[in-house]
Amino acid sequence: MPAELNLVGQRFTRLLVLEKRGKTQSGQYRYLCRCDCGVEKVVATGELRYGKTKSCGCYSKDKARTRLYKHGRSNRESKDYYEYHRETYIKRKYNLSLNEYNDMLESQNEECYICGYKFGQKKGDICVDHCHDSNIVRGLLCDRCNRGLGYFMDNIDSLEKAVMYLKDPPYARNNKYQHKRY
Repeated sequence: MPAELNLVGQRFTRLLVLEKRGKTQSGQYRYLCRCDCGVEKVVATGELRYGKTKSCGCYSKDKARTRLYKHGRSNRESKDYYEYHRETYIKRKYNLSLNEYNDMLESQNEECYICGYKFGQKKGDICVDHCHDSNIVRGLLCDRCNRGLGYFMDNIDSLEKAVMYLKDPPYARNNKYQHKRY
């Protein structure tokens, strides 16, 4: 029979083994460990020895954080944090590079293609309009125009009827339905 392992006092990545705490169902010993961040956790022998558990969970979070921030632009303290996330969102959702997006913006004189709203008056006031069936990007619109097209579900017949309605409303000829101002 092999000699009993005693890991008390040993360090495994960020965990320092404090005391033995009985056995698991599979027969491995469990140890109370303290992470470098101060959190205590009970861990089985095999998880410690084979590197499965390296900390209380803070190690993997720190590792992921450094992987996300390696270029420095996705960190909230970074000057171009919002620009970076806008850039990655546009690339992921519409497959547009930042240069293509900026070219579209410049070709539209930085205003909504439909109503002429000047972009930049509010944060996030530019919408990338696209066809929901083909995913083809059509242009840059303000939020109102983009929602308007969305409410009409890109239906040209409905939009043409709306234009006809605005040009010649059916009940405008009859003053009986005139709106009273208070």
